[in-house]
Amino acid sequence: MSVKGVPPGPKTASEEAARALREEFIRDFRAKTLAIASDFRYKLLANPGTIGAAMSLLFPTQDGRLYRAPRSDNAVLLRSRCWECLRLWCDGFPHQLKAFAKGLCEIGVGLDGVEKELEDSCIVIRDVESRNWLACFSGDGHPASEDWRAPGWLLDWPAELKDDVILSAGLNARLNDKQTKEVCMAIQNAISEELLLARGEALNHALIQIAKANNGTGREKERSLEDCIQGSLSKPVDRGKFCCEVIDEIKKIRNFVASTGRSMAEIEKEHPRLAVWKVRATLGPEDQETFNHPNQWGPPVGYAKMVLSKNHGVTTHTITSWVKAYRKTQRSKRARPSR
Repeated sequence: MSVKGVPPGPKTASEEAARALREEFIRDFRAKTLAIASDFRYKLLANPGTIGAAMSLLFPTQDGRLYRAPRSDNAVLLRSRCWECLRLWCDGFPHQLKAFAKGLCEIGVGLDGVEKELEDSCIVIRDVESRNWLACFSGDGHPASEDWRAPGWLLDWPAELKDDVILSAGLNARLNDKQTKEVCMAIQNAISEELLLARGEALNHALIQIAKANNGTGREKERSLEDCIQGSLSKPVDRGKFCCEVIDEIKKIRNFVASTGRSMAEIEKEHPRLAVWKVRATLGPEDQETFNHPNQWGPPVGYAKMVLSKNHGVTTHTITSWVKAYRKTQRSKRARPSR
């Protein structure tokens, strides 16, 4: 029922076509999701002449059934490589969403309709397909059922746990409902920025497709549209630009200290306009103390991302996604032909 109790009218042919296309997109997306997770797991665990599923042990569950869990060493390996598979999955988002947006444009869906379809589909990917990805990656090999529970070795993921803690958690076979929801929420948070970027690219792609259909396909008009879109950078891209600046500055500071022996105070006096000083000012006293001693940083890029994550209140993986978004935009600009 719609507002004031008036039943909604029948769907138009365009709406029905869009619904059918969305359902086809989600089915295809799920198939690719499961294929990526299964293939990654197989290549990670399988030895020559074996299959990944054989490299596991059977554990009894509370209801008497047997649960096939990875061998202890595999549990540690899978947990440590979970981010790698997740990033591999996310890398396919832009292409898949662009293809979906193009299909919507081809059946006559307007820009507002494309935007809504992309938003609704991204919600499904975040809330449903991420759970299916996790179920497949963690060893079940098929989409998550309604009562699916994550394996014990995913306890508190993505927190860094010692191997013996992971092994001990793995012996519990399955996490409880609350723990499983926490892991699924961590996955949702991890892919949200990637989906936001991919959705923006797909919507921009749809804008060009619709404008070309309405205004002709002249190259000059197409370039004008691209310029307009490129000139309106999204927040993740803007943030990625800032992050790249800070990362480069931290690498330079590390090199200054290593090659000249200068103190942080001397470097700040000589280069007062570096953006990194503003980042340092947002850190707590202990982190500021570490910042002032570059020899305690470890690898400078990793340290820079850690500092930026605290500055922005996000994970280091979100920082990485912003940096990737900015660099991708820069590559696109360089690749465009000169006029």
